[in-house]
Amino acid sequence: MVEFIRPLDLSNNLDSWQWELADLGGYSVSITRLHIDNVYLAASDLRAVWLKDLPRKINIFLWSVAQDRLPTRLNLSRRGIEIEQISCVSGCFMSESLQHLLFECVVA
Repeated sequence: MVEFIRPLDLSNNLDSWQWELADLGGYSVSITRLHIDNVYLAASDLRAVWLKDLPRKINIFLWSVAQDRLPTRLNLSRRGIEIEQISCVSGCFMSESLQHLLFECVVA
């Protein structure tokens, strides 16, 4: 065990935390968000942009719309959930897709 720890250089300095994403080592929410956008969302070409003037629920809704993640009948059917019919409940006989619900349905 002595041979294992011999190459270690131990000092009497205090331990500290370092945030590797920041130049000065301090944590920042904005730097973390930029890192997530650039590394994890870069391939999807979708950024986590939040509008500060809008309520959180609206931001989440808009982000879900941008990703086509709302639980429309068509999306639920695609995910393997058994649904009697995927047509719109308004009776227009169109598939209940995100595009239809938000822009095409006369009831909406």
